[in-house]
Amino acid sequence: MEKDWRPKSSDNQFEKVPANKPSAIPVKLSARMDDAPVFESNESDSGSSNGSRVKYIGLACIGLLVLALIVFLGARAMTGYAVYGAMEESGIPSTYATNMIGLQTELTNNKDQLAQTKTDLDTARAAKDAALQQTQSLASANDGLTSKLSESETLATALEQERDEARSALQESARQLCCVQRVLNPQIDSYGLEKGVIVCGESKTVSIKC
Repeated sequence: MEKDWRPKSSDNQFEKVPANKPSAIPVKLSARMDDAPVFESNESDSGSSNGSRVKYIGLACIGLLVLALIVFLGARAMTGYAVYGAMEESGIPSTYATNMIGLQTELTNNKDQLAQTKTDLDTARAAKDAALQQTQSLASANDGLTSKLSESETLATALEQERDEARSALQESARQLCCVQRVLNPQIDSYGLEKGVIVCGESKTVSIKC
């Protein structure tokens, strides 16, 4: 006996119904949101697929670049190694190292000589400055001596003038004194100084005219 599966009217469950039994059960449709089919857009799937494709292409490009760089560096390294091997067989590396050591030593010596030269120049400059300062001091002292000499010459001239005036005054005083004494002694014709005293008489140092 065949059985037909029909939904129940209350909770959409199925129950067994005999096939030869006439069915008069009304079908009740329930519109439940949970049972409705869900339709999703294919746009998100398309965008995700495009992003993955771009990502894979970028990684592939980076891989190719890295591979090309490795090949390039490897080729350069092999070329350099071959050149170095050829140079080593000809003895160039040892000569190059010797020349480099010699140049380094010469450079060090030149630096030492340059430092010594700089020290000598600084010493010479200091000595030159000291000599210049001493020359300026000597010039100033010379100016002072010249001024003192000029003052001394002026003073000597003044003293000479005063001495001449004193000599003239002494001669005039002696003449007058001896002329007065000549009135008493007509033989007086001159005078002289004896221990700082005027002495009138005959044939003395200075003649007088009365």
